[in-house]
Amino acid sequence: MPLAPGYLVRDLAADLGYPVVVVASPGLGTINHTLLTVEAARAAGLAVAAIVLTPWPAEPNEIERDSRATIARLAEVEVLTLPEIDLAAPETWPSLSL
Repeated sequence: MPLAPGYLVRDLAADLGYPVVVVASPGLGTINHTLLTVEAARAAGLAVAAIVLTPWPAEPNEIERDSRATIARLAEVEVLTLPEIDLAAPETWPSLSL
């Protein structure tokens, strides 16, 4: 995403020296697009701290669980999950520790 002409969000992250967290949907295609995003971030010199799959269902099916494990194994990074949240009620949001 461009922040200014010729300056992307990834450029800002690199300039700040912070690791990034990749956020992805657990649906169809998530393995491919998440691994491509991790690869692009690393190619730009960014450290990937974690991947977060959201909204994570209360009872994930076998495919969702397998996708999470596959991403963690192939990306070699921790894959966390967050349930769907109510944006109007921040007091109900789960905490995320990295």
